[in-house]
Amino acid sequence: MQLPARLLAIGLLSSPAIAQSPEEYQLLRGIQRQAIESEMDWNQSIKLTKDGIAKIDKPQDMGRFLQLDEIIPGSIGKLEYWQGRVRQVIDADSFLGIVGNRDFLIKHPTELLSTNAKFRIVGPVKIGKPTAYTTIAGARRDVLVIEFISDEEYKKHLGEQNKASFPKYKLASGETFQGRLKSFSKGNYLFTGLDEADVTKKFTEFDRTEVKKLNAEWKVIEAKNKEDSAHQSEQHQKDSKKNGR
Repeated sequence: MQLPARLLAIGLLSSPAIAQSPEEYQLLRGIQRQAIESEMDWNQSIKLTKDGIAKIDKPQDMGRFLQLDEIIPGSIGKLEYWQGRVRQVIDADSFLGIVGNRDFLIKHPTELLSTNAKFRIVGPVKIGKPTAYTTIAGARRDVLVIEFISDEEYKKHLGEQNKASFPKYKLASGETFQGRLKSFSKGNYLFTGLDEADVTKKFTEFDRTEVKKLNAEWKVIEAKNKEDSAHQSEQHQKDSKKNGR
């Protein structure tokens, strides 16, 4: 069982055998502070869903989130990771909000929302084309639109996206399949299949070409994981500074 980051950091801080040097201690203090701040942000935020405001005790899906600097019209995904704040209520069904570090026009009932209220967008969304709105000062601005979509539309999108992105493999036995590599050990490779279920395949000495391909893909996966982790940490630090922490 994996401990939550907050408890893990607290446990490490309380163990002098692990955190002996000042540098290690400060690093663990930073991890602890980040975990506590993330939990506080979540608890203090209004949870916006397709069906309205909901009480959600913990994040549902932090893994599949859109990168704010890569969002374009037509993007589909989740924004649950990013903290949001209401800038301006436009009308009964839309408001201007800052999500992470970007402004969006968000399609959601605003009856229970007010300026500066913190929020999280929970559930799949689609990014619409830029639309103009009028600020309180009377200026006109263009921002991208965030609209909630159904789980069915999201699953369809994932299916199409996954099918196109899943590598194809052919074993020496003649079997062919598509899958995304998750881990491997002693010739047994674990993949996520097109149906999102885990599947294990055995590669032998007769599958040298495919094994070379897998090894190369694993290096890419490791590099991407490190990059995503660094990106999340950097974004969190920016958000913390912006919120005056």
